Amino acid sequence: MHTNALQKIEAYKMEEELKERAQLLDATTDSIVFHDLDGNIIFANVTACRAHGYSIGEFMKMNILDLNVPESVIKIERGTMELMEKGETTYESVHIRKDKSAMPVEVHAQMIEVSGSPLVMSVARDIMARKPKNLISSLFNMNIKLFRILCLYEHLSCQLHIN
Repeated sequence: MHTNALQKIEAYKMEEELKERAQLLDATTDSIVFHDLDGNIIFANVTACRAHGYSIGEFMKMNILDLNVPESVIKIERGTMELMEKGETTYESVHIRKDKSAMPVEVHAQMIEVSGSPLVMSVARDIMARKPKNLISSLFNMNIKLFRILCLYEHLSCQLHIN
C-alpha cells in the first residue's frame, strides 16, 4: 500500500511539472512545435495554434508540411538535410494559415530526444514586420535595374536609327 501511494504522489508531481512546462511554452510569443521525423505534430504551444488559426485539436492532427506553402519545399528540404547533419538549422519559410493567408517565418529547428525517441523542436517566429523593409528594398533595386535596362534599350535604339 505504501509503495502504491508513493507511486501516485510521484505521478502527480510529474503531471504538475509537465503542466508547468507547457504553461512556460504557451507564454512565449513564438510558435513552438515538436514533431517526429515524418513531420507529424506531437505537441504545439497555444501561440502556434493561434498564429495559424487552428484549434489545438485541429493542429495536433496536422503534419508540419501542411503549414508550409508549396514554394517553401526546397528550403524545407535543405533545412532538413542540415538538421540531420548538424543537429540544428535556421531558415526562412512561408507558412499558410487556416484562412489561406501567408505568414513569413524564421524557423529554428533542433533535434532532441524524448523518452529515447528522436524528435524535432521547431521554433517559428513571425517575421512579417521585417518583410516590408526587405520588400521595399528589393522593389527599389528591381526598379533601378529596370531603369538601367530601359536606358540601355533606348541607347541601342537610338544608335540603330542613326546608322
